[in-house]
Amino acid sequence: MALVAVAATIWLAGAGKLSLYIHPRYTVFTVLLASVAGLAAVAAIVAGWPGHPSPVGGRPPTPPDGHHSLALVKPGHGHDHDDGPRPSLWGRLNRWLVLVVLAGAIVGMLALPPSTLSSTARQNRTLVTSGHALDSTNTTALVGGNSASFTVKDWAALLREGGAGAVLGRKADLTGYVLGQGDDDTFFVTRLLVSCCAVDSQPVGVPVYLPNWRQQFAAGGWIAVKGTFVDESEREGRFPTAIKISTIKKIDEPSQPYVF
Repeated sequence: MALVAVAATIWLAGAGKLSLYIHPRYTVFTVLLASVAGLAAVAAIVAGWPGHPSPVGGRPPTPPDGHHSLALVKPGHGHDHDDGPRPSLWGRLNRWLVLVVLAGAIVGMLALPPSTLSSTARQNRTLVTSGHALDSTNTTALVGGNSASFTVKDWAALLREGGAGAVLGRKADLTGYVLGQGDDDTFFVTRLLVSCCAVDSQPVGVPVYLPNWRQQFAAGGWIAVKGTFVDESEREGRFPTAIKISTIKKIDEPSQPYVF
């Protein structure tokens, strides 16, 4: 099964989909380790395959004069049988069974697309609004920068570091999934931030103001939203700064749902 893991890793890297599981900065390192593991697994399989020379049960030693020892010749035979012990029927079937399982796993890997975390898993993770998860973002470069290319992570970091003053009046164009935070009029447009691997990813997002949003959008569904950051403090909601929508629509999950 080690070969299945190796083949899956290399195939995902070649297809550009390994980043659905790990941070892109670890791709080269992971492929190198997988290649070494694959070579080791192949060597182990070859060494254990029927017919491969083995120091145990192999051909008996021949005396220096080139003739078999008389002690090894059985009466009634002109020669000795020097075949080593043969693998049992179960041993041979077991090796072929391993190959069949390996082939089936590889075919399944190629036929079934890589999967991302489920909607339930995304909803059950706590939204990150501070801490190390957002520290890698250079917020200094974001202040006054071209917001057309800002990701959900960028806006979340800018809102955390600079507060309302850093985002008010600025236009945002974002895609992400809907994450409710207990407010009927505001939800978060969210992406999972991968620092190491997808299993340890954390949601980052920015608030979007939309009264009774649950009547239009399901939690976990993907949306594309455009709007402007406004001051909602007069509303006395939980999130005083939020995106006021100009356009919003449902979309399919993108091919790369994570941010890094």
